[in-house]
Amino acid sequence: MKRNIMKKTTALLLSLAMLLSLTPQVSFAAKYETGDSNTKDSNTKIVESGEDLSLQFIDESVQEILYDLPLTEDYYSREIIDSFNSKYQELIDYVKEHPDEIVYEGGWLMMGEDVFSRLSTLEMLAGLPKNVYNGEKDLQALKDTISKKYNTIVKQVHKADYNSWYWDKYVMLRNEAKARINAISDLDTYTYACEADFYTIMSYYLEDEDDMWIIILFDDEVTNAIEEYLYDNDLGYDSIITKEEIKEAIHEGQKELNGLLKKAKKEKIFTPSKSLQKKMKGFTKKASGIEDLMVIADYYRTILDEYDEAYDKAFQEQAGPDESEKLSYADRIRWDDQMVKYVYAKDHNDYSPKGNKRLISVYYEYSGQLDRCNTQNEAQKVWDNFVKAIAKVPTLKKELRQTKAKYIKSWKKTYIGKKAYNQKKARKTYKAGVKALGKASTLKDLKAAYEKFTKKLDQTIYRYRVSVSKSGKGTVSGSKLVKHGDKYQLRITPSPGHSLKSVTVNGKSQKLKYSYSIKIMKATKIKVVFR
Repeated sequence: MKRNIMKKTTALLLSLAMLLSLTPQVSFAAKYETGDSNTKDSNTKIVESGEDLSLQFIDESVQEILYDLPLTEDYYSREIIDSFNSKYQELIDYVKEHPDEIVYEGGWLMMGEDVFSRLSTLEMLAGLPKNVYNGEKDLQALKDTISKKYNTIVKQVHKADYNSWYWDKYVMLRNEAKARINAISDLDTYTYACEADFYTIMSYYLEDEDDMWIIILFDDEVTNAIEEYLYDNDLGYDSIITKEEIKEAIHEGQKELNGLLKKAKKEKIFTPSKSLQKKMKGFTKKASGIEDLMVIADYYRTILDEYDEAYDKAFQEQAGPDESEKLSYADRIRWDDQMVKYVYAKDHNDYSPKGNKRLISVYYEYSGQLDRCNTQNEAQKVWDNFVKAIAKVPTLKKELRQTKAKYIKSWKKTYIGKKAYNQKKARKTYKAGVKALGKASTLKDLKAAYEKFTKKLDQTIYRYRVSVSKSGKGTVSGSKLVKHGDKYQLRITPSPGHSLKSVTVNGKSQKLKYSYSIKIMKATKIKVVFR
């Protein structure tokens, strides 16, 4: 039984359909020196390799990086313009010399590390308009920003979450990134610091970081439970993977192996050898002793390959189904093509990037199941389940509705009916926020509206006046406004030769000491008496 029956042509059809439905169909000039980006409409060509594909991809990528901003001194400093043009020309020259570093491999768009690194540099430069960087005097601010991001990542990564393999890998990347940050002295060393793999690999810890590209790290079709887990969680050879993720991947693999053993027993086509059963049943124990998830994935594939080989051999030795019911290789290809066309027929503008990715994932999942079918009836059942699974992929409209409901629920739970907040203002802000959410047509706009009105709702919290008075000689903390539930720090220092006589909070005497942390739930009067 061949697990990888899907031909590259069908994978290419599906993947290109997804890609071209989500990327701008434009082409533009090779230099961005003038105020006009010189864009013009054109039909994007579908090519598998070579200089045409490479330059076309670079053009489209740089156009997305710049958006609608012309690269002129109205928006950017001369230093940024010169650097951008220089780096852009370096990229073009490099791609012309190495056109094979951007290819469609097995239906997926692949790029070499050198191309990715150069594009990342251009993206970083495009994010430095004059209000961000207007000369070397702003370099320290850039260094402070990247240092802050570095510290944010470091604070959110905990050694206890990783085994020694991935923790050592993380520490190495972290130390390299820190060294690059410390070495920032000009624009070039700043871009070098921004290119550190530490940010590429760990950026998901920063809520405000959005990946510009989705890079598929597999050189083969997703055909088993562990590869499916890696794919769904965007994990690859460069990832820093937690103990929990490794545990979940192993669990998914063991579940599939248990299912195959149960299927073999039910179908009675063959009985796996004792050694193979031992490997399949003991996969979790064996895999749990391996720290690198990619090594676990390779080991898992060897078990499945052994199972497939034994299954094929046993199946060939038995009398097959009736010729009218038997599923030939050509039949499998036809069913597979039908799946591809079914997904291709979807309007991918109706889905978010996550939804489009899930459509492809569903296709690969059921294409793999089709590969195990031996009769037309089995293939028909796989098809029926495939159609149901595709129907469950939420459209953008449904995602918007679900996300909107989640945001509204969050607001209600946090602000509405809570004593800490001015309910008149909170409810008015809440209604305006719900209205703004209703107008959002993209997940990005929805998130922006949610964040905007969450800040406004935060501002409806009651603030109470803490009034501090004293008599006698000494110093006390000053009066101030304090948010409901926050603590007011009262510090008391008698003058030389004087001592503390009494402290009252809203008329209630307190145990004498020189520092208090008082939780403020209403307007508060504090009186301190020295003697």
